[in-house]
Amino acid sequence: MELTRQELANRIEALEKENRQLRAELRRCQAKHESVTGSGSEEHLRLINAELERAARLKDEFLANMSHELRTPLNAILIIGESLQEQVYGPLTNKQQKALSDVVESGQHLLAVINDILDLSKIEAGRIELQLAAVNVADVCQASLRMVREQAIKKSHSVALLLPPDPLTIAADERRLKQMLVNLLSNAVKFTPDGGKIGLEVGVGGFPAEIWFAVRDTGIGIRPEMLARLFQPFAQLDSALNRQFGGTGLGLALVRRLAELHGGHVDVQSAPNEGSCFTIIMPLQLLDADA
Repeated sequence: MELTRQELANRIEALEKENRQLRAELRRCQAKHESVTGSGSEEHLRLINAELERAARLKDEFLANMSHELRTPLNAILIIGESLQEQVYGPLTNKQQKALSDVVESGQHLLAVINDILDLSKIEAGRIELQLAAVNVADVCQASLRMVREQAIKKSHSVALLLPPDPLTIAADERRLKQMLVNLLSNAVKFTPDGGKIGLEVGVGGFPAEIWFAVRDTGIGIRPEMLARLFQPFAQLDSALNRQFGGTGLGLALVRRLAELHGGHVDVQSAPNEGSCFTIIMPLQLLDADA
């Protein structure tokens, strides 16, 4: 089903109106919750909590519906754009190729954002289950670095990978592990000035045994007072930085949720103008390489 630009705009406007209504309901429920805190009315608190849960569920449903509504026409745009790039409909000039490349790149970025929204809403609703399998750690790290190599080359970054001396095969969801690593590596490239350094290091240790994936950069860093908000969905730490570097505030929230699904967590160390280190720490479940 094809949508005209006006129909798509109307759908987006309707979805935005629904989102505003849900936000208003959530604020009302929170205000009622605060008004009865300490009053001793357990039944009242139970009802308010039920309302909060309902509002949160409606929010997740809204995000999922919005994402589906946008993804269908966007996929059509990307298919047509990529067909044009391949000159299926005839030859293009260099200027047309450049403009079309920008359109496709922007569309792919928007699709990635929409997929993040869907993933996050599914996790919040408990609808994502990990597909655990044997994962070669070196392979998944190298594949993740390949995903950001082009952006790193454009900014003249030096990129390093440090792995344990012995090959490691672990039980994990390979797609989700790669999703976490690519997200952290993309942020490292984004927030590191030209000529900086990016690193991915893997280590094992501790009791009980853990495996950790540390993504380091020499970027702009994060102020201490901002760290508490870092993993909140849609949170933007600095509006000026957001205008300069872009982003939705979804990526780190998604990384944390996926790490938690693996039974782990994410640590961060950062200081302004000194860079950052984001570390995914998960229980170590070793497997035979042939498993």
